[in-house]
Amino acid sequence: MYFFQRLPRYFYSSVLIYFFSSVFAINTVQAGNGEIHIEPTPKWVEYRTLSSVDEIPVDEIRDGVFYRLVDDQVKVSDSGKRTSYTRYIESVINQTGVESSSQINLEFDPSYQKLVLNTLFLTRNGHRIDKLQTAKISLLNSENELDDQIYHGYLTMNILVDDVREGDTIDYSYTRYGMNPVYKGIFSYARSLNWSVPVHDQYLRILWGKSKLLNVKTRNIEPIIQQNKSGGYTEYQIHMHDADTISEPSQTPDWYSPYGSVYFSEVESWEDVVAWAKPLYNFKSIDPDVIQIANNIAQQYSDPADQIVGALSYVQEHIRYVALQMGINSHLPTPANETLALRYGDCKDKAVLLISILTALGIDSYPALVDTEQTKLLIEKPPALNLFDHVLVTLLHDQQRIWLDPTLRFQNGSLLNLFQPDYGYALILKSGQNNLTSMSQERKNSYTHISEQYFIPQDVNKAVTLAVVSDYLGDKALNKYSQIEQEGKNKLSKDYEIYYQRTYPNLITTADIDVANNKSTGIVTLTEKYSIDNFWSKKDENYEVDFYPTDIRNAVFEPKQTNRDAPLHLTYPNNINNQIQVKFEEDGWDFKSVEFIEDNDFFFFKENVSFKNKTLTLNYEYKAKTDHIPADQIDSYVASRKRLRAKAHYGLMKYGENEDVAVSEDNASTYPLWIEITVLFYLIGFGVIIVGWRLESRTRPTFTEVNFFPISLPKFLTISITTFGMYNAYWMYRNWQAIQLKQEAQMMPIARGIFSTFWFYPLFNQLKEDSIERFSKNKVMATFFAITFTLVYFVISAISQSAEQYVVTELSILLPLLFIPLVSYINSVNIDDLEAYNYNSKWHIRHTIAVLMFIPLLGFTLVSDSSLLPSDAVVTQADIMTSDMTFLHRKKIVPPDEKINYFYSDAFLSIRDDGNGFTDKRIFSYWLDEKDQFQSEIVAFEKVKDIKVEYTEDPDSNTIITIIRSDDSDFMLFVSAVDAGDKLFVNKLKEQWKKQS
Repeated sequence: MYFFQRLPRYFYSSVLIYFFSSVFAINTVQAGNGEIHIEPTPKWVEYRTLSSVDEIPVDEIRDGVFYRLVDDQVKVSDSGKRTSYTRYIESVINQTGVESSSQINLEFDPSYQKLVLNTLFLTRNGHRIDKLQTAKISLLNSENELDDQIYHGYLTMNILVDDVREGDTIDYSYTRYGMNPVYKGIFSYARSLNWSVPVHDQYLRILWGKSKLLNVKTRNIEPIIQQNKSGGYTEYQIHMHDADTISEPSQTPDWYSPYGSVYFSEVESWEDVVAWAKPLYNFKSIDPDVIQIANNIAQQYSDPADQIVGALSYVQEHIRYVALQMGINSHLPTPANETLALRYGDCKDKAVLLISILTALGIDSYPALVDTEQTKLLIEKPPALNLFDHVLVTLLHDQQRIWLDPTLRFQNGSLLNLFQPDYGYALILKSGQNNLTSMSQERKNSYTHISEQYFIPQDVNKAVTLAVVSDYLGDKALNKYSQIEQEGKNKLSKDYEIYYQRTYPNLITTADIDVANNKSTGIVTLTEKYSIDNFWSKKDENYEVDFYPTDIRNAVFEPKQTNRDAPLHLTYPNNINNQIQVKFEEDGWDFKSVEFIEDNDFFFFKENVSFKNKTLTLNYEYKAKTDHIPADQIDSYVASRKRLRAKAHYGLMKYGENEDVAVSEDNASTYPLWIEITVLFYLIGFGVIIVGWRLESRTRPTFTEVNFFPISLPKFLTISITTFGMYNAYWMYRNWQAIQLKQEAQMMPIARGIFSTFWFYPLFNQLKEDSIERFSKNKVMATFFAITFTLVYFVISAISQSAEQYVVTELSILLPLLFIPLVSYINSVNIDDLEAYNYNSKWHIRHTIAVLMFIPLLGFTLVSDSSLLPSDAVVTQADIMTSDMTFLHRKKIVPPDEKINYFYSDAFLSIRDDGNGFTDKRIFSYWLDEKDQFQSEIVAFEKVKDIKVEYTEDPDSNTIITIIRSDDSDFMLFVSAVDAGDKLFVNKLKEQWKKQS
């Protein structure tokens, strides 16, 4: 939570006003319809001395600014005249802070407020510089809610501070004079005392000039409030030093606030608030035009309930929403006749018109003030005038409290079927009303009913038809109809088609979506029709398909944070009924009836399965019971959610030939047949090699005159290269074994073979000594080359431990080449006795099998770095084959006019089996599920709410990226950590997201 006195700094000057003034002079500069005032600090203000800071809490700082001092002082005279002084001192920590602190925006309402800039200093290296001389100041219009048809009339004093650097401290203060006259001098003030950013010192001082003391209340905090007499004023003082910063957890209800706050209010009761607000809505006479509207409604409807709905519909449909909230218009409504003439108004204007029409119909009704943002939190605050942001109309009908909102649109149905959002509590402006009224009602008047009908032909190769009828009531209907008006039916139809294509990639729309709005019931009905090719997923000889009540599964979303001390938001009201009917053309199907109920403190869920007349009916019902999950019950909710999602699914299996059907809810995963055959081939092959080697070693002849281990160079290179250099170790072992026998030395030849990297140079030395003894010179190779080869051997071995697979393969191919001088020398000293050479060079069946086994592996790893097979690193579109891009276009993963920025596939043979990536506009993930059915998740950047990353510490595993949509649904991307590709992918992904959002 940032300081509400400090506005976002995103306004840029359109007109720069230059001025020069001394500290104690009073300057006024004309600027449009307002004035820029620079005056000394008011004399009643207490000056705060800046305290020292032992250590700046850098890790908690946001936007590069550390707030050293926040000082608010408010003076209210005995007549109710209000003056508010504010001072900030902030240190610039980094370049982001330079951009933030160098521009100050101060907002005010010129219709009743005067804004005065008092001081502006910059401190650098202990030197205090007066920036009033050089800062550029201008007044800007700050209508930031125009898209919502709201006009405030506010101005913003934009202060552009020159020459701000890291390490500087900005110290500025300003004063606002005036109070909205609509409050009639009645004072109320609220201030947060905890923030999400660190504040070293904060002060709050209220100078109260009236004789009656203020009502003071705190929430979530117990600060020391000093109360003193200062002249003719009562003084309230609060000083907070290094107050705790608070980071609000995710997914909390709107009404939840962990921040400590203090409230000052002049009024003592809600009755006092009613006494102030009620006269604003008292219009004694009813305009003839209003009476005529009421007469028309009375002629059309005789039932008072229908007349109420008719009056509400008239105001909703004929008066568009426009809010002109300048000055007293923030709370003072426009008379009904003026609203009728203008044909626009805000909530209070439309409420007055509706009350006037109802009065003309002889129906008593009243305005009701609500807080639409913090809702339930209203009950925890002391009575005050400035706690409301919306006006409803309320009345009693048949002893039942009815709430009406004339600002809603597309609201139809009978009086008892009308939906009204629950804002927690409302203050009804009725004489004698001395408390808030709960808006909670037993009838929620909100639901989503979805009926899906599948017709399954006997032939699995024929298309399946799908008809979907969706009924929406209440807020669901309002949202759906609003979406249709804003985006059009074609866009809605396309969105629905894409939605179903996530489950059925070959689904196409066969008829335009039909939209029906039943004004008598308020139900909006959507009818869709589709055809689905390749409906079944083939698994071995059988066919499978799954059905999911997706809206229900999404209703119980997964908490991002389970270990928490704050409640978890749950959508409420949320009533969903999803019926799935599967009609079979052929006979022979049969299913057992099933019923399951999950009923807990959070939601009710029911599954009902029945079968009759060749029709399988799956009924799923969900009702939320609350708008939040208490923090100490998160584990219970997660367990309940798990049980729901386990049951909110139904699987079918159609056997390949003579059998008909089986219900499959837990499908066992099996490997494709070709993988099983391949594994069996390699197991048998390794078995033959080991058995053959052991049998040969038992019958191997002894060559007493042999020198070392001679073998033909072609055989050595062929086996060594195809086995990724593993034969080198065996060759090294046989040579050290020969040396051990000849020298009768104590050594472990097999260990020297395994760790051949370390024994390469010692073997060269053995051969070198043998050469010098035989030929009186070194005929193996020059020592310089031997040392070089050894170092190369070490480097290749080291790289092979951490490099990508294709690098390991290529380096392994090079290793046998280093042995050529050694192999050649050994063969040359055995030239006179070729018996051992010939025996060792002979090809046995195990050698042939080894080569046949390793050649496919060698070929696979060599092409892994090409576009022919998926790379195990993050790539760009340039690294993806054209045919694979055509496949992605055809599957509607990536439009032809978009380019993939970064991509990774975890697939074994083809990127068509699996892939993750993003373009400039969207993020995508696709895969083949356990039934080899193509699945995908695609979301536009502007609909991404958050991106969570779990980096892997194992270079052989993947980093997990969770993409969270605006509706809190999510999906995951899996990205390789090879060469830090995951970090590159994530950085570029978030960079693109920030651009779009």
